[in-house]
Amino acid sequence: MNDMTEAQHLDAPPLALAQALRIDEIHPSPTNPRKTFPEDAHAEMVKTVLRHGVMSPILVRPWPDKYTVEGLQPKYELIAGERRYRAAKEAGLEYIPGTVRDLDDHETIELQIIENLHRKDLNELEEAEGYEVAMKKFGYTAEQLADKIKVSKAYIYARLKLTALCEKAREAFRNGLLDASRALLIARIPIATLQIRATKEITESYGGVWSYRQSAEWIQRNYMLKLTEAPFPRADETLVAGAGKCHPCPKRTGSSPELYPDVKSADICTDPECFAAKKAAWMDRQKSEAEATGKTVLLGDDARKIMPYGAGCEMQHYVVLDRQNDDAPKVDGEKPTYRTMLADAKVETMMVEDTRTGKLVEVAKRSEVKKAMVAAGITPPATSSDREREAEAKVREENEFRRRLHRQVRTAFFDDVTERGAEFNEDELRLVTRQFWSCTWHENQKKLSAIWVESEEKIEEHERNRTLFERIGTMTPAELCLLLIDLSLIGQTQLNTYSRDSHPTHLLDMAKRLNVSPDTIRREMQVEKEEKAAKKKGKAAKAVAPVIETEPTAEPKQTETATPSIEYKVGERVSYGDMAMDDTETYATIQSIAENGNIELLTHTGKHMVVARWAAEKWMKPAPLEAHKEEAKTEETPAVVRTKRTTTTGKIEALYTHPENADLAWTGRGRKPKWVEAWLDNGGTLEQLLAKKRPAHKPKGGKSTLATSANDEIVIPRCDKTLELQGLDVAQTTHHAAA
Repeated sequence: MNDMTEAQHLDAPPLALAQALRIDEIHPSPTNPRKTFPEDAHAEMVKTVLRHGVMSPILVRPWPDKYTVEGLQPKYELIAGERRYRAAKEAGLEYIPGTVRDLDDHETIELQIIENLHRKDLNELEEAEGYEVAMKKFGYTAEQLADKIKVSKAYIYARLKLTALCEKAREAFRNGLLDASRALLIARIPIATLQIRATKEITESYGGVWSYRQSAEWIQRNYMLKLTEAPFPRADETLVAGAGKCHPCPKRTGSSPELYPDVKSADICTDPECFAAKKAAWMDRQKSEAEATGKTVLLGDDARKIMPYGAGCEMQHYVVLDRQNDDAPKVDGEKPTYRTMLADAKVETMMVEDTRTGKLVEVAKRSEVKKAMVAAGITPPATSSDREREAEAKVREENEFRRRLHRQVRTAFFDDVTERGAEFNEDELRLVTRQFWSCTWHENQKKLSAIWVESEEKIEEHERNRTLFERIGTMTPAELCLLLIDLSLIGQTQLNTYSRDSHPTHLLDMAKRLNVSPDTIRREMQVEKEEKAAKKKGKAAKAVAPVIETEPTAEPKQTETATPSIEYKVGERVSYGDMAMDDTETYATIQSIAENGNIELLTHTGKHMVVARWAAEKWMKPAPLEAHKEEAKTEETPAVVRTKRTTTTGKIEALYTHPENADLAWTGRGRKPKWVEAWLDNGGTLEQLLAKKRPAHKPKGGKSTLATSANDEIVIPRCDKTLELQGLDVAQTTHHAAA
């Protein structure tokens, strides 16, 4: 077995052994397709060589005599391993491991391109140049290269097409502005000047470099032309010298379908200049032939004046003889052309260029066509223009009728309404209201429907609008008048962002006529705004008893009132408004009056506080007689006085409660509940229903909601805090227990 192995080894060609080669005796191969070496990868390779040396030998062959170089002729030609060679040279090595083999040019190119090219990190353009060398110098075919590299033939053709790039496009490719896919789109344009223009359009657009899809669509739309729409005969090879026929042309997409997988049609010309040259040549030939027969030929701008939108559109003063007459009756199921209808008539024609298609079409004046038809005994059919003019005449007649009718109706109505006292009857009101409704914008209709149509159930907008419109038929005259006013003024109830400077003139005029004060409304809104701000501030503060000061601090100017407008007396019962608690009133007793006018009060909760004189005059007033009586009865035990109960947020729960059922309560505002009305009807008074007159009530939980002993204290911090928010000077509260 060993003998067989040795025999086989002896029969095999001897293997070249690696040896140390002097670097200065080696020169890169001129046929190596690699031209660029990334700096970062090269720097990394140099570090590796300095650390570990060159671990894999390079491949060289003796330098061929046919190669010429500047200076001293090298000893070896580098076949494979140029990156290692460059790194070792820069690292300062004197020797590099290498294998020397005797190779001919064919073997050299095969090793460089076929064996190594598809495995190296070359850019696509260098790869294409390598394939081009293999095919041109050494006779490789695309099929052979595809088989060697194990890729498709279309891949080889796509790479080879990159060699058709002009220098401007190659520069953009090397700079990274184009990738291989977009570069291929440009390479398929056969004209260098057009490639330059397309490269600029794709890489220098306003939004940056276009995507592949954008680039493909742009090039197909601007640099590819449909041969099926060519105005010239595609099989005529005499139109342009050297251009030949269109079908076998290599610039037709169908000639190299593997290069145009994104183009659906095979009959696409990729050479716009050749296409334009054939089109111009064909136009010149047609013009010469027409002028030879004595016909007038119009081209360019002169043709656009007569046929601005192409032969497919109807012209005002001319007709295309080969165009169907849509106004004529059908013959054998089709509309006849003007040429067919004029078969027995003579009419002067001329040739006009259709600038949209580049074809010459024969036209004649419309008036001459009609005369020729009449002379030949043919009745010209009515044209669409004739029918339009007839319809317009009828519209003008109808409009005049309506205008006259309106004038007479309004004259008669004015006489009638003057006689009966300038009032609409119900039918007239409904008519006017419906008309106003139909002319109102949809947004305003929605606003009115929301006002007029109330429903506990959720109704869609269109349903609500329909409901209101149907109600017009059953409204009373007063409701109709109100809706008319709404329709007139609803547009001024909203200020739009685009009309901030507009004024509700009509709304203000109506308000003035009806004695509605806009200023009062604005003041009410301002008060509401201030109340909301006070409530918001009160919620933000901690719900604790207010801090009481021993020395009152009065407002600077307002506390220096020498002669107060209201005289207060010690022991007088007063009430003060609590704006944060729905404008309810709280009672207190004047304890003392300071020299500067500040007043010390004993509140109904048994607390002391001091208010500024100016605030007292603004918010305090004498208490009602009933309050005097009730307070007098409970003056000895202020700590057990039952007051208005509040929740933890300060909102009043009840001011009046049922004498027998604590669950029935009333805040004292708004409409009286039925049980309150029944109490009053039976001779009772509201004072008897005050919460402080009721005995203690214990809920189901067993805990009393009110104070029931002298040691219990009911604190209403919201009340005192509100006085502080309204400008009162709150002094430090002193807690008193019942004697």
